[in-house]
Amino acid sequence: MRSSRGENMVSRTILNDIQRLCALEPAQERIRENLDLGDADVVEYCKDMLSREDCRVVGEGENRLCMIGNVIISINSASHMIISAHKL
Repeated sequence: MRSSRGENMVSRTILNDIQRLCALEPAQERIRENLDLGDADVVEYCKDMLSREDCRVVGEGENRLCMIGNVIISINSASHMIISAHKL
């Protein structure tokens, strides 16, 4: 796990590139089911969640885990692809 300063740097990196977030349709379907989103736009939902003050981003290497309340969103750090999201 990173220090809070490192987390802030990673969080800023994700927020700076938030417009690049994307997800394949199969992942969107899984995320809708996991989070009970109905027909909501998964990418927009994740952007909103990542923009929250209480979003904590951790991870080194290929993937980042974004923890917001009782939700964890996994994002590939290179492609900005949303891999999964689920409730704790």
